[in-house]
Amino acid sequence: MKLGGELELRGVDTKTSTIVARRLFLNLVWEMKSEVVNDLMRLFNIESVPADLPVKPNPIDYSAKLFLLHTKSQHYYLIDLTELGYESDVRQTPILAYFDYIFRNQTKFDELLIESEKKWKDCSPAPHQKLITQSALGELIPNWKTLQSRNDAVWLCAELYQWAEKWNLKDDWCLDFALDCLKDFKIELIDECHFDDDYLESNHYCSSLWELNQFCHHGVSWERNLSSFRSENIENYLFTDKIKGYPKLNYVWELKTKNGKQKIFSVDEYYNPLVMFPEFFRRKVEEQFWSKFFDFFSRRQYIFVGNNKLLTDELNKFQKSVDEYIKKAEKAMKPFADKTAIKKSGDKHFRWLVEYQILERSFNSLAKEKGVDRKAITDGIKDVSQLINLTLRDSSEGGRKQGAKDITERQERRSRSK
Repeated sequence: MKLGGELELRGVDTKTSTIVARRLFLNLVWEMKSEVVNDLMRLFNIESVPADLPVKPNPIDYSAKLFLLHTKSQHYYLIDLTELGYESDVRQTPILAYFDYIFRNQTKFDELLIESEKKWKDCSPAPHQKLITQSALGELIPNWKTLQSRNDAVWLCAELYQWAEKWNLKDDWCLDFALDCLKDFKIELIDECHFDDDYLESNHYCSSLWELNQFCHHGVSWERNLSSFRSENIENYLFTDKIKGYPKLNYVWELKTKNGKQKIFSVDEYYNPLVMFPEFFRRKVEEQFWSKFFDFFSRRQYIFVGNNKLLTDELNKFQKSVDEYIKKAEKAMKPFADKTAIKKSGDKHFRWLVEYQILERSFNSLAKEKGVDRKAITDGIKDVSQLINLTLRDSSEGGRKQGAKDITERQERRSRSK
C-alpha cells in the first residue's frame, strides 16, 4: 500500500505519506471506536439531563432543541439550568464551548466575515456563504496552537484537551482536526438551521433533530473532514507549475487522406506523480482516448472491419507515448522528490495502533491475540505512530485519565440504578 502518489516532495513540513497515513488512522478510529467521534461531537451531556423533566415530547428531544438554540444565541448560556433539574456539567462539551467562543468574539468575527466576502468577490461575483464563513472561521480560530495563546479561549481549550487526553490524541494535528470538525458542524448544520419562535415548545419531531443525530452520532463532520484533510499541502497539486519546461502528454491521432494528414483527435494531459500513481494516470488518459475515439468515429462512416491493423497500430502508438511521457514526468520531478512510503502490511499496523492508543490494550494482549511476538507488535505500532507523528501513550498507565468521563458507562450505570 503506497501512502500518497508515486513520489513525494522533500523539505515540506508535512509529507504526503504522513497526510494519507493520518487520514487512514482517523478513519480507523471512527470504524473501531466510534465513541471517540461521538464524544467530540456531543451537543450536551445526555447523562446530565433529568429523567423526570416535565417537558414534551421527552426530556432528551427537548434538551436537544434547547442546546441547539445555544448555538444561535449567547442568551441561552446565561440561563441557570440547575433550577430546571439539569446537572451543572450539562453544557461541558466541545461544541458548546466552541460556540461560546464565537459569541465572545462576535464583533471580530463579523469583521472577518466582511473581509472574507470582499476577498471572495474578487474571485467570484456571487460567492457561496459557506465559503465566506469558512474563511472567516479559519482566521478567527486558525489552529490549536494559536487558540492556546488566547486568554478568552480557556473553556474551549479545556474541553478539547479533556477529549484529547481521554482518547490519547493530544498532538497538535489531532486537535487541529477536531477544530475542523467543529467548524464543519457550524457551517453545514447550524448555519443551515432556522428555528421558529415556538421551536422549543413544539411537540412534533423536527428535522433539525434528525440532522443533529447524523452529525453527532453518525460521524458526518468527521468523515467529511477526512475527505478534505486540512493539513493536505496544496503545493503538491501546484508544484508542476514551478518546474520550468515540465512535460505534458500531447498525443495526436492523424489519418492519411488524399489531401494530406487529417487530425482526428488529441489527448492532452499532465501527470503529477506527487498526487497520483502511473496506473491511475494511464486509466485516466485511456478513458479519454476511447471517449474521443467513439465520439469521432460513431458520427462518421469509417469502417474498421478488415482493417484492424490501423486501430491496433494506433493504440500501440498511444500506449507507447503514454509510457514515455510518464518516465519524462517522473524524471523532471525526481530532483525535488523521493519515492513515496510503502506499507507492505496494509492497514494492519494502523489497526494495532488504534487498539493500543485508543482502546488502551497492552502490547502483550495484542501479541497473544494476533499470534505474533511482542516485538513485532511494538515495532509495527511505533513505526506507524512515527509516520503520523502521534505521541504514544505511556504503556505503564492503566485505564482512562482521572476525571475523563466515559459516557456509555455512565449511562449504563444510571439505567441500572433506576
